[in-house]
Amino acid sequence: MDNKRSKKKFLALIKKLTLKIIKHPQKIELYKERAKLYMKIGAYTKAINDYKKILEIDPSCIEAETNIEMLETTIRFINIDVYANTNLTKDPWFD
Repeated sequence: MDNKRSKKKFLALIKKLTLKIIKHPQKIELYKERAKLYMKIGAYTKAINDYKKILEIDPSCIEAETNIEMLETTIRFINIDVYANTNLTKDPWFD
């Protein structure tokens, strides 16, 4: 399956889950499922929002805490400006 069809499939599933969440806003499993789909399509901030909602419902959810940390690290890594300093290892001989 190519990427465009996969993304369309995931977006359709996300839409269905969103409708279920509207009907059942306290069901943590729905948020978990949707967050995983958001992760698959690279919508990391939306996934973080779902995991934060899970923590509002159940503050003891370790899975949500762990995934938020992982996603925030992923976002920081993706947004590194590699051109800001080409000497990323701080080698003194490189400058």
